[in-house]
Amino acid sequence: MTAAGAEAVCFEIPGCHHAESDRSLYARVSRRDKGRPMCLTRFAALVSLLLSCAVLLLNAYHHKAADYQHTSAGGDSMGSVQQKQQQIGNNPSAHLTAPDSFNHSKRVYLEWEYNLGLAHLIGFKYQDGDLIVLKDGMYKVYLQITFRRPGHFVCSEEDSVFILTQKVILFAKSYQKNRDLLTASDTVDCIPKSNDCQPPGSEGSGTQYWEKSPCTSGVFALKAGDRLRVRLGDRYHELMLLQEDRTFFGAHLI
Repeated sequence: MTAAGAEAVCFEIPGCHHAESDRSLYARVSRRDKGRPMCLTRFAALVSLLLSCAVLLLNAYHHKAADYQHTSAGGDSMGSVQQKQQQIGNNPSAHLTAPDSFNHSKRVYLEWEYNLGLAHLIGFKYQDGDLIVLKDGMYKVYLQITFRRPGHFVCSEEDSVFILTQKVILFAKSYQKNRDLLTASDTVDCIPKSNDCQPPGSEGSGTQYWEKSPCTSGVFALKAGDRLRVRLGDRYHELMLLQEDRTFFGAHLI
């Protein structure tokens, strides 16, 4: 039968066209069903890749947290010291000034103001008169104390002069002993006790008002944990001028 004849027969037979449409629909559905497993496979692969990435990121986070805890718990370990020194920065600097008043208890080392007025601490620590170094390096250390003669100041019967001496002491962490680091001194005349009834500057007293500001400085290799302190001389509390621009002590990394 020819194609034309088939079409004619199909035209004449009821439901023939519907059968042809059903076959086309079945073919399309079959193609769609065959493609569905491939889509599911791709989706599963994408989900697996995302889960793998999430696991890797989580592992990296846990490793980083563990390293941080290990460093923090190391105390004086090398890693902990290096981390602290990096946090300090590249320019440690400390400038301590005369306090408003002194504690009148017996103290071996001079007290200082460390956070008010001109005073500051950057990369250092202050504790009970000690300036504590937190980073290894070469430091310039300096000290100036201004002394003046109060009206009631007298010397002992044996001395006609008074020596003003100031010292910066290094207490090194490595050998735990005091060592003189810087020294400056000056001398002044004073009234012997036998003449202490005469007013200052009067004729025959042998002295007048005086003011001295010996200062000293130097460059030193210091280690983290070293302590710098100023030793008190005889009657320092009585003679010192407690002014931040006259009496000060400090250090900075160079």
